[in-house]
Amino acid sequence: MDNKNVFVAIALSMAVLLFWGAFFETPRQVKENQNPSNVQTNQNKIQNDITPNINQEKILKKVSRKDALTEVDRVIIENEKVKGSISLKGAIFDDLSFKNYKKDLKSEDNVILLNPKEIEDGYYIETGWASVGNEVEVPGVDSLWQVKGNRVLNEKNAVILEWNNGKGLIFKKTIKLDEKYLFKIKQEVKNNTSSKINLYPYSQITRNKKPDDVMGFYILHEGFIGVFDGELKEDDYDDIKDKKNCKKFR
Repeated sequence: MDNKNVFVAIALSMAVLLFWGAFFETPRQVKENQNPSNVQTNQNKIQNDITPNINQEKILKKVSRKDALTEVDRVIIENEKVKGSISLKGAIFDDLSFKNYKKDLKSEDNVILLNPKEIEDGYYIETGWASVGNEVEVPGVDSLWQVKGNRVLNEKNAVILEWNNGKGLIFKKTIKLDEKYLFKIKQEVKNNTSSKINLYPYSQITRNKKPDDVMGFYILHEGFIGVFDGELKEDDYDDIKDKKNCKKFR
């Protein structure tokens, strides 16, 4: 393809993007926002009906990553690809680095993916249960889990964590790791009471702040992504400044 054809292709591509944004994206946004009272009413109805509230206020402390990792007891994670730990306070994945990837060509420091929630750059993964209306006590981010047996998670050995609410319910997590990067978490609840309970499993990834190296380039997606009910959802960091937009990624 010669230079003339390249320029023509670029011009046509830009025309398509501008046409789509002007005649499709803008009207759709107006339609979605034209009746904000109804949207808010529907959101409140869903929240008050069956959606568990799993948000908790997070207070950040000015501590180093090293200090945050030594504040509580932990389970060790390590195979040939990754290294890190799981905090037994909340059973949170908040310490993970890649052993075969360096921060830059001149550095010996490994690329770090996850950070403890207590620090400014906190980036961590939670899994657990929510109780509608707080009918029963469930483990939260401050609950201290107990290790049953093995304390090192690798491709050969799983780790089992338990938390007892003291009122007849025992929560259990079986965590596995393959020889590369795949984690599997199986959650169970043992009900020793005579009552029927309603619990809802959840998982969420939390980042305390927007990454410093976000480029903001219009053809590059930087932010949240997920598939819900067969539909792809993509929100940039700028799109989720309004906390209401975060609900669909829970």
